[in-house]
Amino acid sequence: MHHRQLVRELASLECSPIVVGSHPRSGTHLTIDLIRNHIRGARGWKFPGEPLDALFVDLDWLGSPLHKGFETRAIRTFRRIPHCLIKTHTPFGWKSWLDRARSNPELSPWADWLRDRCSVVYVHRDGRSALCSWHLMSKYRNEEARQPLSDWLRQSEIQTGLSRPAAWAKHLESWSSEGVYTIDSKSVQSSPEGFLNSLCNQFGCELLDKPVALPVQWSSLFRRRLARAFCTHVESTSQMGRYLGKQPQKWQAAFSPEDRAFFHKEAGATLQKFGYVQDSSWVKGGELD
Repeated sequence: MHHRQLVRELASLECSPIVVGSHPRSGTHLTIDLIRNHIRGARGWKFPGEPLDALFVDLDWLGSPLHKGFETRAIRTFRRIPHCLIKTHTPFGWKSWLDRARSNPELSPWADWLRDRCSVVYVHRDGRSALCSWHLMSKYRNEEARQPLSDWLRQSEIQTGLSRPAAWAKHLESWSSEGVYTIDSKSVQSSPEGFLNSLCNQFGCELLDKPVALPVQWSSLFRRRLARAFCTHVESTSQMGRYLGKQPQKWQAAFSPEDRAFFHKEAGATLQKFGYVQDSSWVKGGELD
């Protein structure tokens, strides 16, 4: 789509999106689907055969060479859904994404359009658990991740150049420092109604008149594929796919003593700041969990 056409298309949209930022495997789709299912104007619909991610817009696909033409699909989604959900794992925070996008000719129209019309939520999870889960999902998609967790944790993350624990800490610190609505994924799970009421008060949204419940997750990849093929509305957009069908290990079992010490050195201050640990005693097995 040419620049001028994109600007015209964006100018014609009447949409007030809700951005959900997160580090991978931190409750992203749980939060997206909870909002979609209970906030008026956020649910949307798709045609049978369209993927489930046609029910929200993945910001990280804009301008990606792997997703050529995605802007056309994104505009179509924004037209369908007044409070369309935007998913992003961008590592340096929402304002940083907007600032960098404005210097990119392909993305600058998007940055100008999104800047003043979005409500922004950031959901986070204990980095030790998030990285165990992300490692397993990465192995399903990326052969280079099929190595021991200890080695993978110490790799430099591509976008930040930091170790994976340090990149998790940078992610959380960057987003939360911007004054966006920030919440722990455990709080979303334990009190979904409280989360939604708080969100509505913060952003001026309206709850649908229905009981609040967490989205029911897919029981199998086959059922998810059936929903893609035949459904126009779905409760969950959660992703599936685990390497060799394995369940993610709890970090308490997965981390060696050396891994604990390394994680604390790289991200211990952030674990403590956000209430995931009280001090360094977890390194020697002093965690309550």
